[in-house]
Amino acid sequence: MAFPSKFVSYGVVKINEFAGYNGVAVYSGPSDYTSLGGFSSARSAVDARWSGDAIIVTMRDGEVRRFTDFNNSDKI
Repeated sequence: MAFPSKFVSYGVVKINEFAGYNGVAVYSGPSDYTSLGGFSSARSAVDARWSGDAIIVTMRDGEVRRFTDFNNSDKI
């Protein structure tokens, strides 16, 4: 599965702070977003960027993950 085209076309990802960890929001419009899954205090994001139709996320521990949709990622 891939990200819907409206998210890829809008092209905005943002780190959101929650209680004890950072997650990643993927926007499809100025105030419409969906969060990537799999973040917690042990798996907190420090950077997120689009790369083609995938999102590259750098974790606090230095691990880099490539998200191909909202719930699936692989370690780079």
